[in-house]
Amino acid sequence: MKAWTTLDSKTLIESEWLTVRQETCRLPDGSLLEGYFTWEGKDVAMVFACT
Repeated sequence: MKAWTTLDSKTLIESEWLTVRQETCRLPDGSLLEGYFTWEGKDVAMVFACT
């Protein structure tokens, strides 16, 4: 599997706990992917209660 190439990256949110970026990437087949969002965060656990 070939890697994507990041052409542009804009940080939207940066805090102690979370970083969110919007990226534009070139895919291995040459197509352009705009508006790809990534997030990085610390190790967390989330629980959602459905009642």
